[in-house]
Amino acid sequence: MKYLMLLPAFLLFNQLVSAQSLAECAEKSQQTLENSFKSADGTYYLEKRNSDNPFFHYWWNAHALDVLVDGWERSKDEVYLERIEVLVNNWVKNNDGSLFKEYYDDMEWYALALLRAGESTENQAYTGLAYQLWEDIKTGYNSNQGGGIAWRKNQLDYKNTPANAPAIIFACRKYQLTKDTDDLVLAISLYEWLKAHLVEASGKVNDGVNRQGKGAVDYWQFTYNYGIYIGAAYELYRATGEERFLNDAFKTANYCIEAPDIVVNDILKDEGGGDGGLFKGILIRYLTHLALDESLSKNYRKSYVQFLEDQTHLLMSNGYDERGIIGSNWLVKPDDEFWTSSQLSGMMLIEAAVKCGFNIR
Repeated sequence: MKYLMLLPAFLLFNQLVSAQSLAECAEKSQQTLENSFKSADGTYYLEKRNSDNPFFHYWWNAHALDVLVDGWERSKDEVYLERIEVLVNNWVKNNDGSLFKEYYDDMEWYALALLRAGESTENQAYTGLAYQLWEDIKTGYNSNQGGGIAWRKNQLDYKNTPANAPAIIFACRKYQLTKDTDDLVLAISLYEWLKAHLVEASGKVNDGVNRQGKGAVDYWQFTYNYGIYIGAAYELYRATGEERFLNDAFKTANYCIEAPDIVVNDILKDEGGGDGGLFKGILIRYLTHLALDESLSKNYRKSYVQFLEDQTHLLMSNGYDERGIIGSNWLVKPDDEFWTSSQLSGMMLIEAAVKCGFNIR
């Protein structure tokens, strides 16, 4: 890492946060999310800080639920249980009276967050909602483009990484809980399709195929596609014990942390506000699983831990606002837009850093 240019900013950061630990910074960002990004009725998270726009972002709020579970697991403070309950119990009301959504990937994010919330809080109601979503998600599986789950219900011949990799992760986790072999069979089928159509031999992950109805591949490079493919391969390894899946996870993880169109100037690239603001945090979440699994190769894990620690150092030295606000560019303080997506993404990194045992340096 080339830290010399960043050293003055780091010293300034230390002056601002004084003796705060990463856990305290994580808590501050959680409080900022609650106090400045919440809807007027306090039941969901807005598009931007203190926004007048009441639009309910289904998949952003799914990741907000995941971040609340991070806070609960870190602190065991029951205030997080209350926040989780409020968000989930008002979900249908805020989503025009329905649990479901047009977009399969949106539902997958919520299903994953609910499944995790159910396990972490021992609330079976959340798990039950996740299973309801799963039944609807599976209706997107079809033979168009040779297999895979569609991106949305009115475009069943367009398939992409965001609709398939999270489904694989969910199917594997559900299999681990229920031992329903149908879930594992589906996970392997989806994985084989995804790897064959959108993942290159190098480990490079592309976005989708047939978006415009002409069979073309979109070679877009988004950070979150790497995270969820790593997560899919890792969960299949955990479910089956087959080394081929773990090797795929390693290959893609090793590729993405060195790829110049993923990591720019030593930091995960700025993908803007809006939806793109969430992408980096999703990669961080799933790469952390590899970094923390002590049963895996120490050499591989060491490189992932170092990468995560470097990302943490750069964010906290340069992009973390003393109010607990985080922007889309982790090398600069946030501008005046204050996207919720970017806030959540940065929080995923800080919460992951706490899990990894990092310190502010």
